[in-house]
Amino acid sequence: VRFIAGPAMCIPGADAAMDTVMSAAKSAGSLLGGMIPDLHVDISTPSLTLLEPTKLFCVEAVKSPGFDGSSCSQDLGCHSTGRPSSPMVTPIPPEQVRQTTAPSAHSPTCYSIPMGDHFIQLGDWRWAAIDDNHFSVSHKDGQTAQIYRNDGTLHPGPRTDYNAWGRSIGPASGISFGYQFIQIGKFRLGQVNDNHFSISHRDGQVIQIFRNDGTLHPGPRTDHSTYDRPLGAATGIAFGDRFIQIGQFRLGDADGWHATVTHSGGQTIQIYR
Repeated sequence: VRFIAGPAMCIPGADAAMDTVMSAAKSAGSLLGGMIPDLHVDISTPSLTLLEPTKLFCVEAVKSPGFDGSSCSQDLGCHSTGRPSSPMVTPIPPEQVRQTTAPSAHSPTCYSIPMGDHFIQLGDWRWAAIDDNHFSVSHKDGQTAQIYRNDGTLHPGPRTDYNAWGRSIGPASGISFGYQFIQIGKFRLGQVNDNHFSISHRDGQVIQIFRNDGTLHPGPRTDHSTYDRPLGAATGIAFGDRFIQIGQFRLGDADGWHATVTHSGGQTIQIYR
């Protein structure tokens, strides 16, 4: 009923009217159920969606007063942008869905970002999953500036272990994408929302949160992970001269000696040297 009502739910007083309709519907359902007790019909089976809708970009251009607190804001607003379907809706398993990609007319002008076995290279810096439990940011001269561990802990340099520069540039291996995240091995680098970026592990730990105000919020912790999103096309991700932009955040080589994580609002959140 709420789906059919759609935008009308935002009209003042619509909630009260809807409650009356729903109450009547439940009463009718109970009466009908009492009439056919021997059929044992299971009406609790979740809905099945053949083609899961993809809500990627969203702008709430005009909002009526009190919209954010209304029951329809979750469905009509931008709160669920890039998020998976409701628990009551069962999507088709990914292995049964075939997606195809094709180069556009602008593909020849795209920047080429060197990649390889579980690493992405931005200038003189590599962002890599060294193994299933360690992710590092390392420089071509041999120094490892930072290690992010699967248990949610940080292990800063200077140090020379857990360096990814012994690997060759070649076909990308162990690298996947989705809505505003890059997955390297079992680690995800992704924008949680316009104000928060995180590095998280598949096992549930968030190792570091980068905030738009320039502050860092280390783990171990389990909030602000991007593992609630499915793998898919690299959406909300852009590439440039020695940088990758994920949502409103950029990871890049500033000058050969410094790698940075910055926000479109102007703040430099972290510098690796």
